Amino acid sequence: MRRMLSFRLFFLCLLCAPSLVFFGQGKASCQEPFAGQAEENSRFSLPLTIKGHFKSLNRVQKMPLEEDYHGFTGTQARLDIELTLPWPLEPGSLNLAYSQVADLLVGENAQALSGKSPFDLPDLDAAPIDEEDTVVKLHPDRLNVNWESEKFSATIGRQAIGFGTLLGFSPLDIIAPFSPLALDKEIRPGVDAIKMEYYPHPFSTVTFVAVIPAKARNRSYLLLYTLAGEKGDFNVLLGENRNKPALGFGYAGALKGMGVRAESLFFGDEHDGNNSGYALAGLEVSYLFQNNIQVDLEFFFHGDGAGDAENYNLANNDADYQTPFAGRYYTILDMSYDLTPLLKFSPAAIANLGDGSMLVSPRLVYSVSDNSEVLAFIDLSLGQSPDRDGTIRSEYGSSPRGGGLFLRLFF
Repeated sequence: MRRMLSFRLFFLCLLCAPSLVFFGQGKASCQEPFAGQAEENSRFSLPLTIKGHFKSLNRVQKMPLEEDYHGFTGTQARLDIELTLPWPLEPGSLNLAYSQVADLLVGENAQALSGKSPFDLPDLDAAPIDEEDTVVKLHPDRLNVNWESEKFSATIGRQAIGFGTLLGFSPLDIIAPFSPLALDKEIRPGVDAIKMEYYPHPFSTVTFVAVIPAKARNRSYLLLYTLAGEKGDFNVLLGENRNKPALGFGYAGALKGMGVRAESLFFGDEHDGNNSGYALAGLEVSYLFQNNIQVDLEFFFHGDGAGDAENYNLANNDADYQTPFAGRYYTILDMSYDLTPLLKFSPAAIANLGDGSMLVSPRLVYSVSDNSEVLAFIDLSLGQSPDRDGTIRSEYGSSPRGGGLFLRLFF
């Protein structure tokens, strides 16, 4: 035990040391030149932004048919570097972005949880340690070049791609969606893609995205039109996602003091005829009460889900669109209330309306400083547990129970 603890501490120091060194250099590079050199240096200045984070997830959990809890620790250090290069033509700018992520996974099935992203084109990952219960993984999460002007922007390389506006689960977010009850939704994972944006009007945007991973089945070619109007924001999505034609619509606005967001997405039949089309839809309302309780409630329809628990695909390995749902009808709830200026109560829950099962996650977030916080959480699965022979009787009754602590530090 002491040996493993020493190994973790050594690893964390190893991860943080380069970040601290680069961080110090980044601060130095941002110092103002004295007046005599200001004009001369401005011609050759290379604006450099260096930031990052350190995160540590420590949790225990057990499956419904198990008697003992199992521990798991996931530690991550991330360094983000953004550089703006001189561009001779005006207006316009050339930007480079690189983000290196180092993960330490310790616990049962650590090896299984460290798999490669299905949206990466070249295999740039490295695993200095790759054992069943201990994995050290190095992964570049951003690696792209961007050129932008007043009317146009183009980004090539590994980058974040996200569509949709719903906070619980967005049907239009068809590239790499977050799980509805994910503890951390701050940074979207990078995918290898080409993105071009055109701004024909100050309130409208035309976006083309081509996601080009190694497997042709996971590729996407999408066109998004966004219009910000007086009555709300409107989105239209058209293209092909994972070998299926896709058409989507979105709206975000306000009604009688409530935020209202609605999205729908329609998939056609797969080109090779293996799977038929289906639809997704979400309606979400947000409201801030006078006592400062923030409530976000979403009703979600999953047309590719099963009507009976016996037909649930909980592994979801063959799905064209990787949604974290097995059934058809859901409600997703997120709440937030400041108990004190430093302590926030933020419970979340999701319910399968078809089988009556639920996942409930009460959470407390304590702000340690301006750039760090600790999140304590409990995961409660409510519903019929699987039979001894493994027969599924409800979706979330088959989910693990547990809890833990999540530490986040930004620099």
